[in-house]
Amino acid sequence: MNDTTNAAKNTTVADALNADIERIAGDLLGVGRAWAAHGLQVGRSALQVSAHSLGVTARLLDDLARRFTDPSRPVVVDASADGEPAKDDSTAG
Repeated sequence: MNDTTNAAKNTTVADALNADIERIAGDLLGVGRAWAAHGLQVGRSALQVSAHSLGVTARLLDDLARRFTDPSRPVVVDASADGEPAKDDSTAG
């Protein structure tokens, strides 16, 4: 083989390697972006759940504060599943 043939083969191999490297790098970038998007979605969901929990807690604390300031209402706490304070049945006539 002469030098021209060797150079052509080396160029072809280098071009093939560069194409493979670019494809692999693109695939890795795509996987990284997919994981980043997933992580952001999980974080968003966690924050929404936390915000809901804090809202429920705030409503319960508000209900307690109102019951402490109104002596005619009993101080009874019922953290129901819907997060709403328990209804005061003592005033029903």
